[in-house]
Amino acid sequence: MMRFWNQRDPIGSRISTDNGQTWATVVGIVGDVKQFGLDRDAVAQMYAPLTQSQGLGGLALVRTNGDPLAAARMLRETVRTLDADMLVENVRTLEEIRNRYLATPRVTATLLFVFAALALVVTMTGITDVIATSVSHSGVRRADGARGEP
Repeated sequence: MMRFWNQRDPIGSRISTDNGQTWATVVGIVGDVKQFGLDRDAVAQMYAPLTQSQGLGGLALVRTNGDPLAAARMLRETVRTLDADMLVENVRTLEEIRNRYLATPRVTATLLFVFAALALVVTMTGITDVIATSVSHSGVRRADGARGEP
């Protein structure tokens, strides 16, 4: 969003996302985030504290230092103790999400490698065949009394 401030320091500036009904003060800047895929350009985004926003819309991000699956289990149990009717589902690690987005480029790179290796084998076979044919013809000519290549 730095382009909206013409590369000036936006910290301390005020911003409104609802035509001036409510205002927020910029307190920090983060780097570009590729929210909608690694192959797409970053879009302008802003972060607001949960207490000042409209909620997460059912989405929660959790940072853990340990095993993420153990943290997910603990999160489910904690939510269940607070509200037995609330579901915690579709829990994924950042690695799983990244692998899903990189699956297509990874398959493309693998196929490119396989076809390049196959082309190399075919080329080497062709060169070997040309050399073998040349040597065998040379041997036949010498047997007929030829002195060598002109």
